[in-house]
Amino acid sequence: MFIACHLLLGLVLGLAVARRPGDRRLIGFSALGAVLPDLIDKPVGHILLAESLNSGRIFAHGLLFLALLLVAGAVLERRRRSFAILAVAAGVLSHQVIDAMWAIPVTWYFPLLGPYQPYEFTDYFGNAVLAEVSSLSEWIFLIASAAIALAACRGDRPDLPGRPNARPRGSPAPSPPCRRLPLRLGGRYPGEHPDGRGRTGGLPAACGGGSRRDRGDGPVPGLSLSGVIRQSSRFTRSMLPGTVLSTRSAALPAGLISMANDP
Repeated sequence: MFIACHLLLGLVLGLAVARRPGDRRLIGFSALGAVLPDLIDKPVGHILLAESLNSGRIFAHGLLFLALLLVAGAVLERRRRSFAILAVAAGVLSHQVIDAMWAIPVTWYFPLLGPYQPYEFTDYFGNAVLAEVSSLSEWIFLIASAAIALAACRGDRPDLPGRPNARPRGSPAPSPPCRRLPLRLGGRYPGEHPDGRGRTGGLPAACGGGSRRDRGDGPVPGLSLSGVIRQSSRFTRSMLPGTVLSTRSAALPAGLISMANDP
């Protein structure tokens, strides 16, 4: 089986797959796909179908299984923007390449070339475990796989390039998004010079600060609080002839308007 070899290749492939979307979870999905054919075919072929096939390379080692994963992965990516199944498919492909499945065309191209060929094994799992434990290369592959998995899980590696929210370590966290006021007091933003040359509360142009020229929005006729109050006063005066409303804004700060009833 040589599970550690398949696992290491799946992790390395997962690192490459996860670079573009910037999702480290794809490393685990790729590693799962790298060992998935053995996890499916070994128990099925050597336990459930031991009397008929007794083979550990059947359905999951074929191109049909890979094609089904690719179709399901494409559908999931289009609907949910998830590359999880595609990462599993990449791991399955690496497993089939390591096993050189083209050397067993009946299994790889099933069902195009006919049914699976039966085999005869004696104590397959016992011999497989012994081969795994006694192989030095498997121990090396296992240690390397554990190191990559721990580094990915603990976040010791830098942020993957291409990740939407990735930033260099040690850099300050991004500031929260800011919003402009719904009303421009007196026809301008609070703190802005009447001619539009002043700054708005020290905020950057992207957050409504700077001059109108910096923001690129030109003149700001817009909706102002004083204009709304004047229109309301005129409407009320027209509806109630006996009541006279006036606005006093000269002695108040810019943009703050009070209403009073004059005798």
